[in-house]
Parts: sequence; C-alpha cells; structure tokens
Amino acid sequence: MRRREPALAIVGIGPRARNLVFTGFGMNVYEMTADRNGDLLLGGDNWGVGQAVKRLAIPTLKLTTVAGAADGISGRVEGISQSPDGSLFALTSAGIIHRIHEGPLSVTTHFADATNKITTGKDLGLARDGALYIANRGGWGWGTSIGSTRRGRSPSR
Repeated sequence: MRRREPALAIVGIGPRARNLVFTGFGMNVYEMTADRNGDLLLGGDNWGVGQAVKRLAIPTLKLTTVAGAADGISGRVEGISQSPDGSLFALTSAGIIHRIHEGPLSVTTHFADATNKITTGKDLGLARDGALYIANRGGWGWGTSIGSTRRGRSPSR
C-alpha cells in the first residue's frame, strides 16, 4: 500500500517574505512547532473558521485534531507552546491564551487581553520559570514582546 502524504502549499507571502501562510492538512497553518515527542503541532484555521490545534505524527503523517472551535478555541491559533506537564498553551490572533489538557480533553482560557495591549498575537514562548511571552504585531514592520502571564498576572510590555 502506498503511503499518502498530505498536500502542502504556500498560498500567501506578505511583504518581504515576513508572512507565510501554509495550506494543507485541512487548514491554513499559521503556527508549527514540535511537541516533546517530535510530532508537529499545527495551529491555524480554515479561511477564518474552524480554528484548531492539530498534531501531525512523525513519521506516519497521521493527522489528528487536538482541540478546535467546538472545544473552546476562540480564534486563529498563531502561537503554541508545550509546558513541562505536557499541556499546551495556544495563542490566538486576538490575544487570548488557551490552556489545552489532553486525555481527557479540556480547554480553558488562561489569559484574555481585557486591556487591549495585544494588537495581533503572532507567537508564544514559554520560559523555564513558567512565564509566557507574546510576540505582538503592532503594524507593518514593527511589534513588541509582551510578558508575563504566569500566576494570573497581566502581561506587561
């Protein structure tokens, strides 16, 4: 039996190749990172709807949905980080950070940007001390780094 590989294509490139949008795997991929097992975690949406975090198993290329809109993901996922306990943090473009626990699945809002400090969340980093840092796009060609959201504190610039 011949192994079928998913199709992957670049469908949009922004100014000076800064914004890449990959399509394939049943979604537009705005975030791609490896989990601690070496599989790929993909974040994105399907043309504005169907936002999800998916896992692409390596080397089998089996694609599974970790969590989606029906589970509580509330926007296009543009940043993913995995915590030491195995749970995932997913940043949406609206600046909301969801914490995803697998087995059994639960999606909770870890942080919501009530003060509108985040213009467009673009990536998420998790420091060793548990602090989360957000890459915030402020406009064409500039942005800020915002952190930390640990222990319920609001991020600061």
